[in-house]
Amino acid sequence: MSKASMEAHNRIATRIVRELVRDLVEAGADDAAVMLALESVVVGVSRAVEKIFGVSRVVMAEYLEVITERALERLAEQGEGR
Repeated sequence: MSKASMEAHNRIATRIVRELVRDLVEAGADDAAVMLALESVVVGVSRAVEKIFGVSRVVMAEYLEVITERALERLAEQGEGR
């Protein structure tokens, strides 16, 4: 990943997380609703990547497995949240 794309990644990811969580919590959503919204974002981005880049559903499923594994590793590295 180039420096410019990493900077864009950090800026965009931070903004998306802040807006998604804040807006839903302000609307009275619980933790399950926030995670459901995340699922919708993941599905939407996955479908867009399939369409724009011609990535197969099988490859997309593999990407999602790797993303999930890495997210769990990052959470474990950060320790207990509460």
